[in-house]
Amino acid sequence: MLSVRIPWRGGWRRDHRQVINMIALKYRTSTPWMDLPEHFCSWEGGHNRLRK
Repeated sequence: MLSVRIPWRGGWRRDHRQVINMIALKYRTSTPWMDLPEHFCSWEGGHNRLRK
């Protein structure tokens, strides 16, 4: 059900699984967005994808 990776505004989107794992970790641990590990993606990117 997740769309394929496509170029978006001059760059490639992060893999959906990484973003979903980051969102799950955020709610599992009640961690603020800015304290999440950087190996998932930037916290702004994850927050924006969750809002969409």
